[in-house]
Amino acid sequence: MSRPKITSSLFAQLVEQAPGRVRKRLDSEPSIANQWNWTVENQVCSIQCNEETVRLRPGDGAEGVVSSLSEVECSCLLSPKCFHLLACCSVLEIQETASLDNEIARTAAKEPDASGELDDAFRWCGVSEGMRAAARNATKSIERLLAIGARNAGVLLQTELLRASHLCRAEEFVTLSNSLVSVVEGVRRVRSQSDEADATTLRDDIVYALWVSLGAMAIDRIPSWMIGQTRRRYTPVQLKKLSGVLAEPVLTRSGYAGVSVLLRENHQSELYSINEIRPGNEELVHQAYLGGIDLGGLMVDAKTLCRGTYSVQGMMASQDGRLGKGKASKWGRTKSQSSEEFTSEQSLLPLGEQIAKLKRYLEVSSDVRPVGWDMLEVAGVILGASGDCLIVDLGEGGGVWRFAMPMDSPHLEYRPNFQLLARCTGLRLCWHIRLRFEAAQSAEVVAVRNFRVQNNVEQADEVRLELPEDWNGVCNVGLDRLERQFAFGIQSRANELDGREVGSIREESMKFVQSIERRLIGIALGGIESVPELGSKTLQRDCTALRRLGLTYGAVLLEQLSSETHGIRAELSLDAHGRRDNNRGDSFSLARNYLACAKYIEGFKYSLVIDPLLELAGDRYQSTDAKTY
Repeated sequence: MSRPKITSSLFAQLVEQAPGRVRKRLDSEPSIANQWNWTVENQVCSIQCNEETVRLRPGDGAEGVVSSLSEVECSCLLSPKCFHLLACCSVLEIQETASLDNEIARTAAKEPDASGELDDAFRWCGVSEGMRAAARNATKSIERLLAIGARNAGVLLQTELLRASHLCRAEEFVTLSNSLVSVVEGVRRVRSQSDEADATTLRDDIVYALWVSLGAMAIDRIPSWMIGQTRRRYTPVQLKKLSGVLAEPVLTRSGYAGVSVLLRENHQSELYSINEIRPGNEELVHQAYLGGIDLGGLMVDAKTLCRGTYSVQGMMASQDGRLGKGKASKWGRTKSQSSEEFTSEQSLLPLGEQIAKLKRYLEVSSDVRPVGWDMLEVAGVILGASGDCLIVDLGEGGGVWRFAMPMDSPHLEYRPNFQLLARCTGLRLCWHIRLRFEAAQSAEVVAVRNFRVQNNVEQADEVRLELPEDWNGVCNVGLDRLERQFAFGIQSRANELDGREVGSIREESMKFVQSIERRLIGIALGGIESVPELGSKTLQRDCTALRRLGLTYGAVLLEQLSSETHGIRAELSLDAHGRRDNNRGDSFSLARNYLACAKYIEGFKYSLVIDPLLELAGDRYQSTDAKTY
């Protein structure tokens, strides 16, 4: 058992009852509890804090979550208002919404069929007065965070955010509640200087929370996906046959590892996933890949599951396409064709059609996005390598792309496989890639398949791969090791290309708006003090550069953000916790300006990544929007 989690309400209660001197001491040493000795025995976590001992006892059925004062204690006389207890609880992960990844709700059989579940997510719902009040309270808390920054956000402000999250949960505003919890986790990582701290992720969490809260305050009806649901709901689905597509490793910052298998429904070509994920590190990935998965009476390892075809009955699935693994489902292995036999130009959807389907999900919650929503399947020829990336030509209508590794770990096979593929200049493969939005015509490689064009006669000297028979023509790039004897006709070393040789690859889009991005991350970390004054040479230089690139509106937004942050300094007297003068009112101008800049960057990024791909595919994909939201 690892460290337990803590509910947001209990942590807020501990902070509020602690004396001011205790909170002040914790703010000066936010990660001191990580230096103490933690041990777990018989489901009880004991922490030796010099001469004192803190014990955390998760309640029965709480699955490692402490939720009440009766489950925490310290040996010192000030317990539960002591520094030791508060310090230990402050480094615990906050419990978010429970999920049903590995179980099926008992009442699921009574739920309606899930065939219309995705459409339900895009239906508009009314915003109640309680939800609007919760959104207003959340926006106040976030704006106070923006005023002082995560580095200066003490436990009182963190508690205020958690209280706002609790109010949202009470109003069943689940999406906003979870977003606020993510913001608090990001703040705590920054303050403790954790290796898992990520300023960009913190900025994204703040932006998403503002987008939802300001949206709920501004309009009377919002999409149901923006409201969210408390638990992932599994409902019956009419599936008859599933074919494995690929498997990829899963490693999370929160300490989970395993493998995710992607399967395709044979009739409608919809994608589903089976996940085998547990707390652990990189070493757990291969155990999950080669170990068995219990699928309703059929024990199959992920390596076999992703390459087989199965008849299924009694399947349950969540809204986003995750399949349940309950005993009620029935799986049976059937004889399947080799993937090489159906991989051809005719079997691949046009790139424009794939991009148009993907575009629908860019603005919606991740809970609504189906599995594999950002996955593309394309055919392309390897031209060479550029640094750690492969340069691949997708041919007419696709252009030249830069393919990267999703992650670089010595426990995974991405790097050795990329090194071998870089030497296979001229090799044509079918690529399963995940689109990257940081740069145009850039993607991450998840799997590759042998490509066979009908009536194509192989030449003895052509570059080709001959994969092991039990691989069924597919290589999961992060999990299967490509050996030298699999490749024929390859070069002795990689064909290195530089940016000038790869003329059709666009430069990274983010460099054009780095000045705005830098300000947003600076505010998230250091508050309004990190923004240069309106008349400063730094700001003038950045705005001039944006206008030279034709990004006039971006320059205006940057000036407005600077003007607003320094207007707040003149109007407000901020205390140590970012509390503001009540005379200012609730205009939320800082929050609105911050969100406007973030959405401008996002729109600019998408215009450089998505729109050119649709243009390459032709005008018929330009107006493809399945839903308006």
